[in-house]
Formats: sequence, structure tokens, C-alpha cells
Amino acid sequence: MSANWEIVDSSDADYTVSISAEARRRYAEDGLRRADNDNALLKATARAHEILAGAACGGLVVAFVWAIFRGL
Repeated sequence: MSANWEIVDSSDADYTVSISAEARRRYAEDGLRRADNDNALLKATARAHEILAGAACGGLVVAFVWAIFRGL
């Protein structure tokens, strides 16, 4: 089984692209695999940013408390 698409570009040239069911399945699997890789990268990056933000906030709290007790 194959699917056909009619594509008309800006130069008024008509052509048909055919793709087999096997190729369609393979492209879908590749797309899912890429999406999974993207999600894993986003999760890792988000986790690193959360840790960095937590450390920065902790450092600010420590500096603030230290400044208060230093001034007493």
C-alpha cells in the first residue's frame, strides 16, 4: 500500500510523491525516537537548571543571614 500527495510549488510545476507504507512506518518510528531524545534532553537540562537555581537561592539566603548576624 502506498500514499500519494499532489504538490504544487511556486513555479507551477506539478509532481507526485509516493511513499510506501513501510517507509511511512519507518519515518514515524524515527520521529518518535527523535521526540523521545528531545524530551530526555529537555528533562536533563531542566533538572540542571533547577539545581543551579536552588544553589543560587541557597547562596543568597546564606549571604543574607550571614550579613544580618555579622551586623549584630
